[in-house]
Amino acid sequence: MPKLSTQRFKFLYCNALWGARCGKTARRVLLGAGSTRVKPRLPSTNHNINHEWLQENIPMNERIMKQFLKSGFIYKGNLFPTDRGSPQGGAISSLYANMALDGIEKLIQDKYHRNSKGKIENHYRAKTKVNIIRYADDFVITADTKEIAEEVKNLVSQFLETRGLTLSEEKTVITHIDNGFDFLGWTFRKFKGKLIIKPSKSSIKALVRKCATIILKEGKATSQSDLIR
Repeated sequence: MPKLSTQRFKFLYCNALWGARCGKTARRVLLGAGSTRVKPRLPSTNHNINHEWLQENIPMNERIMKQFLKSGFIYKGNLFPTDRGSPQGGAISSLYANMALDGIEKLIQDKYHRNSKGKIENHYRAKTKVNIIRYADDFVITADTKEIAEEVKNLVSQFLETRGLTLSEEKTVITHIDNGFDFLGWTFRKFKGKLIIKPSKSSIKALVRKCATIILKEGKATSQSDLIR
């Protein structure tokens, strides 16, 4: 079902979206990556999506969608209702999350890239340097100044509110590229005018822990050749 739905709804996706799409991998995001960055974080997209908004805006059979959204969940043998959000790890939850966030690029284009006649011009884009790169519900927005970044943050917050979503004030960061930021397991930072991209400290620690678990705990009785494979 996700594969069929992705083909049907492909026209809704913005060009800045990389997550949960065929041929759009985390590695390719680096090819699309102003001096100031807004690193928004959503508490949990799947858990908080507004059902009414989805049913009114997603071009899908309403009966099937309602059955999926209102199916509830079972915990310790008891059935609980689902009044908002979609099941974490559900068959089309990632698709719903992507489609709920679809439109952020157009929001930015309308505000910062269009001239008085409504046409997109590179002159306006270069003036504010406001651009967005999104991988599923994780995204980065660039801006030329901190003031513009704050303005974009408020604009995105209003956009998300109608969909039942909010930005995490604790995890949403506005930072200068010289100070760097983490995105999709990588650290992006400018040093002496040169952009440096390297694995983030947290992703390296996670890899070391995983290797330690496989080698020292799970693989104690495993041969070296089997571990390498």
